[in-house]
Amino acid sequence: MVAAQNRRIDQLVEKLEQQQDKLDKQSLHLQMLQTKVSHKRLKPHRRRDGETAARREETQQATGGVRDCHHLYVRGQRASGVYTIQPEGSEPFAVFCDMTSEGGWTVIQKRYDGAQNFNQLWEGYKRGFGSLDGEFWLGLEKIRSVSKQGPYQLQVELSDGAGQQLPVARYLFQLDGEEEKFALHLEDEAPSPRKSTGSSGIPFSTADRDNDLSEDVSCAKLLSGGWWFSSCGDWNLNGRFPRRPSGPSRKQTRKMFWTSKGRRHSVRTTLLKIAAHHNEAQK
Repeated sequence: MVAAQNRRIDQLVEKLEQQQDKLDKQSLHLQMLQTKVSHKRLKPHRRRDGETAARREETQQATGGVRDCHHLYVRGQRASGVYTIQPEGSEPFAVFCDMTSEGGWTVIQKRYDGAQNFNQLWEGYKRGFGSLDGEFWLGLEKIRSVSKQGPYQLQVELSDGAGQQLPVARYLFQLDGEEEKFALHLEDEAPSPRKSTGSSGIPFSTADRDNDLSEDVSCAKLLSGGWWFSSCGDWNLNGRFPRRPSGPSRKQTRKMFWTSKGRRHSVRTTLLKIAAHHNEAQK
């Protein structure tokens, strides 16, 4: 009887996840429609929006040419939010800055409610996706343009499936360019609550660009999302968002996870951010 009940639970969970997949696709379609509608509504009101446009231009002029969020912090900005930066040798682009007492951090990934689909292909991860005011992936090209300016640090802030904050992890961080498949180099900083999970020099992989070190399987297809997979390794913060508590499901391994001290944690919220290593945060 117990075995029959477990099989029934598996079937129900599978149906729920299939329905959730359909809802995700419908949500993305609605977002696209809403964007088109918003653009059409904005056209007749361009004159009324002159003051807003002027303020936006003023903000961009004030923030244009700055290298990263800490540069903004040094210039006196203290409020977290969306700003325009211009790393050396790069075109200006918008980022979300997390301003803390230590300095300004450039956020490269944020997840907290599952509104954004992270099961994207290479071009999506290369250019970035999502909303800077919500969930997003900044984009490998933009991350590279910021981090190549000098020694940078990556800070990882996570909460587990129960909503408990995991210890903050910090690493020395370097990202190669696309010619090296955006390979990630991490070096532990002492004291650090975790090891770097063997991710130094590991190229980035997606379902359509299998660059992982596993010979038998595509980790991106197996685990969902794009990440620096070794042999389907110890962490994937771009997997499926856990929409319900952990339970018996064949898709459980596709959800976000992080391994620390030999223990695998399910992950519910993520915040990945980088800052120049000479920040006050490192002094």
